[in-house]
Amino acid sequence: AGNVSETSSISWRLDTKRPTVTLTSTASGHFNRKAAPMEVTATFSEEVTNFTYECVTVKTGTVSNEVETVEEKKVFKFWVYPEHYGVPTFIDEETVSVSIDENKVWDYAGNGNEASRNEQGEQAPLTRVYDTKSPIVTLSSETPDNFNASFVPLKVTIGVTGKGVTELLQESIVITNGVVSKFEKIDEKRGDDDVITEKTYALEVMPTKEALITVVVPESVLTNMTGNTNPASEPPVRKTYDNTAPQNLAINGEPAQNKVTAATTFDFEATADDLTAMKFHWTLNGVAVTDNETSKYSGTVEKGTNWVTVSATDAAGNTCAEVKRTWVVDFEPPENLTLSGMPGKMGEIVVTNGTDFA
Repeated sequence: AGNVSETSSISWRLDTKRPTVTLTSTASGHFNRKAAPMEVTATFSEEVTNFTYECVTVKTGTVSNEVETVEEKKVFKFWVYPEHYGVPTFIDEETVSVSIDENKVWDYAGNGNEASRNEQGEQAPLTRVYDTKSPIVTLSSETPDNFNASFVPLKVTIGVTGKGVTELLQESIVITNGVVSKFEKIDEKRGDDDVITEKTYALEVMPTKEALITVVVPESVLTNMTGNTNPASEPPVRKTYDNTAPQNLAINGEPAQNKVTAATTFDFEATADDLTAMKFHWTLNGVAVTDNETSKYSGTVEKGTNWVTVSATDAAGNTCAEVKRTWVVDFEPPENLTLSGMPGKMGEIVVTNGTDFA
């Protein structure tokens, strides 16, 4: 009959292009406990069919099983926990890496994804450093634990370690029984990335009274680049200001003051109001005693007038005025002793050509 049928055709689109995926995060390069878990966004170049948390690979951490869809079948949000998240004793840093391996998800044409790219466009994991290190403050002082006016002002060196730590302010330092007379930064050091890692400050404190002076940098007055704050400096500086010399120093023992005795030995003990950490400085007949700093002193002497002196120095270095004990040693018998008087009668005894008894 010569009839010609209508023409029919079949068309299709060949899709061999693999989906790409880029991982980004709102977490900074270093993030701390407050910023954890780490939020990650996966952005695909086209719609995919089967993305779940199981498609994600994490090193030094774990991925949450919660996935939030930001844009249907293309953009997803999920959360990554560092390995030591929630471990309070972990005071360090660890690098967390996140990636999606190839062929973990598929587009509608059945093409598997390429391995994920990071924020720099590199086909490499997205990395962040989980950092729980806090700035550390150390205090040191070469001033003796007990000091007097010769060591005023009290000098304290303050060291601060940590990356990018904020400046220590004078008003942040807590001082008891003293006031700041000088405060300045005297040194700082930088790491290979040119970020300051160490700072040193010099502090001088004038005592306001004779008492225990304490210096401490309290917690949470410094912050590093990760946002971690410092614990309180430990231990604090504790120094006692004492500018009063020992009181009521006295010499006790035998011989007594100005005594005439035949004994050649002596045994003395010095006393004062407070003998704590006291050092005593004895002399005998004007010669310093170099092998005894205790409160007790004994020995032997020759005939004649003898004397000892003693002064005392307390733990702060205050020395009081010396006190003195003098006595006479006389052990020779009287010479040329004669008696006169009437025999058999009570009479006066007269000593002639002799000496008095000691």
